[in-house]
Amino acid sequence: MLVCKNCGAKLADHSKFCYACKTPVTPDTPSVSRNMWQEKYGAGKENPEILEPGDPRIPEDPDAPFGFGFGDDRDFDELRAAIHKLEEQQKKANAKPTDEMLYIGDGAFSYVMKFAKLRESKKLVSWNWWAFLIGPAWFIYRKMYLLGAAMLMVDLWVTLFFTNSFYYYMVTIIMDVLMGLFADSIYMNHIERLVEHSKGMSEDEKAEDIRRKGGSSFTIMLITLLAFQIIYFVLVNLMI
Repeated sequence: MLVCKNCGAKLADHSKFCYACKTPVTPDTPSVSRNMWQEKYGAGKENPEILEPGDPRIPEDPDAPFGFGFGDDRDFDELRAAIHKLEEQQKKANAKPTDEMLYIGDGAFSYVMKFAKLRESKKLVSWNWWAFLIGPAWFIYRKMYLLGAAMLMVDLWVTLFFTNSFYYYMVTIIMDVLMGLFADSIYMNHIERLVEHSKGMSEDEKAEDIRRKGGSSFTIMLITLLAFQIIYFVLVNLMI
């Protein structure tokens, strides 16, 4: 394993540059251990010469990452570079957040990346696990109150009239899948409207608007779900 002489990052033995600071790897780049090919296929009693990476005499190692043998000269520099780049982008974004990020609140960078991908692909479909798993509660948590309440009413109607029937399970599954597929694009449009509406506001007005309409609210989500359960309990008893 090599160590970058500029920043100290750990590098694969056959790296051409440092994934962190882009410093080229040279013959005098320090190493914390011998080359892994030399450790496995170095000169010894059974093998008098050192086999170089890519030598056809090196057998494929079934335990190597993703099934590649040592002779493949595979390392993870590109992956590390991509992760490092993403971390740097997140630091810069958090240091100077946009209005979009301020309205999103927690998890802003992740959603900004999702929105960028949706805009680039010009598609409405992605996948949101939270929307799929907790459904209307996620929309209420993200302060899309009217949409979340409407979905709860649909859920209440289905629960009251189709409980324990085939239609109940079918409608519930379809609703969950649709919410998982379209939640991100719906949320993106919601945030875009808030940002557009905030244009022309003073800084104080915008800060107050972000406080009221942006971010998320775990408390309101819990209160809404509790109210939903109370309404359901009352209606069930009235129908008996």
